Amino acid sequence: MKLKDVKEGLPDLRTLVQYKPDLFLREEPIDREEFEQVIEKASTYLRQILQEPKMDAEVFIFLYSYLGNAYRISGRAAKGVQYLERALEMSRYDEDEQAELRTMIRLGEAYKYAGDHEAALECFEQALTMSRAQQLLEFKDYALQHMGKCLMELGEYEEALAKLEEALQIRKDKEIEELILSTETAIVMLHILRQTTSEKVQ
Repeated sequence: MKLKDVKEGLPDLRTLVQYKPDLFLREEPIDREEFEQVIEKASTYLRQILQEPKMDAEVFIFLYSYLGNAYRISGRAAKGVQYLERALEMSRYDEDEQAELRTMIRLGEAYKYAGDHEAALECFEQALTMSRAQQLLEFKDYALQHMGKCLMELGEYEEALAKLEEALQIRKDKEIEELILSTETAIVMLHILRQTTSEKVQ
């Protein structure tokens, strides 16, 4: 089975999720039944490919990463971590730096959803370091965005704001409205949280 066929057979997970303003803009399924059906379809693809005589690393990386994200979003972050660690291992074996960086960010998110913010920040820091390489600069704003949101959950508002503002500037330079809006929303959320925290202290 080719990567093109797998991608055509599965929906973009971003079209199936909504963001929870009361939970640091974390993702959750819009329709849980539909989401479970998508997970089962991706799992079926993986089982089929595991039976094929020739291994295509790109397909494996995509499916393990896809399922890792899906399990995280569906509330099974620990399982998501397992799949994403496998995707990371395979991307390194295949010497695919772009896939490694993307997977590192996704793994960080899975750790964050699992409650291990320290491991999440380590992943985001590694991703940020990798993104400074010339051939990977296009991913720098993603590393900054996810690191900022993780720091926001920890109440490290000043450091979080610095990361998000840096991500925002890169995204404005890219002129991609969807990305700009995502970062601006996170910054608004951060200001609300910081104000609420300040009021509680007073």
